[in-house]
Amino acid sequence: MKVVHNIALEAFLYPTEDLKRVRKALSIVLPEKARLKNEEVDSFYGPRIAKLTFWTDKAADIKAMLQKMITGLSKEDREAIVGTLDERMDENGSLFLRFNKQKAHNGKLVLDYKGDPIKAVIKIASFPANLNNMKYNAKIIFEG
Repeated sequence: MKVVHNIALEAFLYPTEDLKRVRKALSIVLPEKARLKNEEVDSFYGPRIAKLTFWTDKAADIKAMLQKMITGLSKEDREAIVGTLDERMDENGSLFLRFNKQKAHNGKLVLDYKGDPIKAVIKIASFPANLNNMKYNAKIIFEG
């Protein structure tokens, strides 16, 4: 049974940051041979910044990314996700996570609540499609 429809990642690259370092940070959750989209966007504070994104609906990529998240996050962070599903999931079953970009660059996957994160949106599947079923599936994923 398909539990996830797709996963999207996003991180910003500011003028003071190195592209290789941000790519390394993203690699902590990206599947092998992932190709990032690099787009320049306007910044609220002035200089243009780069937005790095990745989106997939491929089963192998989704499986690899979820495995990296599950094994990379601490038990406490996985429990925090499960305990805050009401706040993290919208009515369409999109689960919103934020990871600390600096710690990811250093090889550690940690939930983040502010600052300059790696943003992940996981579209949870269920049948029949309803929010309670989607929350249940998200819980199963992150309880490991």
